[in-house]
Amino acid sequence: NMQSVAISLEDFKNKSIRVMQTGTLPDVEESQKYNSLISKADSSYMQQNYQEAERYFTHAFDFKNYVRGQHLYNAACVASLAGHKDAAFWFLEERMKAEPEWYSLNIETDKDLLPIHDDVRWNEIMNAMHERQTRKEANYDIPLRNQLLEIAKDDQAIRQEWRMTSRQQPQDTAKIDSIFSVMATIDSVNQQKIFKILDSRG
Repeated sequence: NMQSVAISLEDFKNKSIRVMQTGTLPDVEESQKYNSLISKADSSYMQQNYQEAERYFTHAFDFKNYVRGQHLYNAACVASLAGHKDAAFWFLEERMKAEPEWYSLNIETDKDLLPIHDDVRWNEIMNAMHERQTRKEANYDIPLRNQLLEIAKDDQAIRQEWRMTSRQQPQDTAKIDSIFSVMATIDSVNQQKIFKILDSRG
């Protein structure tokens, strides 16, 4: 599917960058170890074992050539949920260092990071995020951007509900089917919105 293709392309890009930077091909065994630890971290997160997830992320990051920004962000989330504020902010800062232009539109509403909102360092992170966003979006068509973000939000919200219900209540097929039906309706509406945007803006 398209997500798998996107992930494969991202992996290829990351490997290509490492080859250009180091002049050597990535070590397959180390790459496998890294991915295995990340997978274990994700599984621990899903089981709400946040301290264990943080340990797996930390061990994975020993393989420095394979660290990805999204994994640093996820590590910040589990550290926050585990009550480890210093670690959470360290991971967030490393995430920002990894990509100097990166910012997140959803970080302020990410429930995983709520436990660290009362720390003064949170405001520093937010200020840096807003500065990056302002620079990046200086020439954006803001109304169009907001419309597209709203479409994406609707798209992901129903899918998240469907995934969560499928995972937590797999026996409730009626509810799962009902959510899937709503998802199909939202997809149809969003498709029409996208077509309208393309027709009017090209």
